[in-house]
Amino acid sequence: MTRRRARPTATVAVAAAAAVALGATACGTVSGHQALSRPAAPPPPGLATSLVTAGGTWAVAVLGGSAVRNDDFWQLFVRPAGLASARWRLATPPGVASNGGLVLAAAAGQSVLAGFRPSQALAFSPLAASGDNGRTWSAGILDARLADVPDALAAAPGGGHFLALLTGGGIEQAGRGAGAWSALTSLRALAAAPAGRRCAPSAAAAVSYAPSGAPLLAVSCARAGVAGVFSYAAGAWRATGPALPPAQAGWRVQVLRLTRTPAGEAALLAVRSGHAADLLATWSGDGTRWTVSAPLGAASRTVRASGFAATGGAWVLLANGQAATIAGPRAPWRPLPPPPAGSAALAFGPAGAVDALAARGSKLTDWRLARGSAAWHPVQVLDVPIQYGSSG
Repeated sequence: MTRRRARPTATVAVAAAAAVALGATACGTVSGHQALSRPAAPPPPGLATSLVTAGGTWAVAVLGGSAVRNDDFWQLFVRPAGLASARWRLATPPGVASNGGLVLAAAAGQSVLAGFRPSQALAFSPLAASGDNGRTWSAGILDARLADVPDALAAAPGGGHFLALLTGGGIEQAGRGAGAWSALTSLRALAAAPAGRRCAPSAAAAVSYAPSGAPLLAVSCARAGVAGVFSYAAGAWRATGPALPPAQAGWRVQVLRLTRTPAGEAALLAVRSGHAADLLATWSGDGTRWTVSAPLGAASRTVRASGFAATGGAWVLLANGQAATIAGPRAPWRPLPPPPAGSAALAFGPAGAVDALAARGSKLTDWRLARGSAAWHPVQVLDVPIQYGSSG
């Protein structure tokens, strides 16, 4: 097993400085499931997302200008828990260019680990950890490229151990502090293992941890009828499900999301047969037995963004402008009124409300849909300092 030693603090500072120098979302089940063709799988959801920790709700969105000119900057926002009047505030870790994207993992308590995807000439991924809702950050580094998926980082139950999914399908692990990273396993190893042969994994989608502490890997399977969630222990892979409902048995499955919430594991699956496509949410309390939702018929196959609540509830923004939420196991999907223009991510708000975070230039507007309401109303506008031209 190849070991990578943590770089000393001074090196981390130099790496961060180098990064700065290079630049600082009516549903119904679709009918007619004729297998007329085998279209390519839709892309994974973007990095815009939201998640909940004991300390508050976090959201990731991109602001700024042209990506071609490297004037797009990914930002991190937090809304503290405990107060219905709490407002969002900017919490992006300082000192590192964020053009490549941000990924986030909830650790123990109020702690989070943020990873900066490399952009331009960078070949490593700066990291930042916070235990106080983003008021202060400690720097770290992963000497490899984080994968371009929202669940590329994961923290073990109780904290202390971390996983990183790399571009190309490698999986790295780290101990307390996420300082020293080492190779654990890979998508290639899963493909060669007996557990992976029934799936024929085609792409890695997410890393997470089972409640037992076993690493989990979610993949898209080339073979139909298999939902690719696997656990890794004692050097061996084991398929952990979930099983598809009878109505979707034999459909092709793409795992879009897999993450650990305070209520257990939650996943989002895109299933398709010919030109028919559905979305399924699924939950597990032990990483092996899963509850699967009723399908959300997807008029658009592309999930533009998605996220989860502390209870395991989920939301999705589709590329055609539709949005929906689900409260948890055995709950129905709830279609939402079309979110405001520019909505990058949703978040579950107080008293059953849903927030839509809309980005335009350097402004982030929080639009709220109160429980039982049919209209979104603005409740907050943040002016985010953007250093245009700093990454050119």
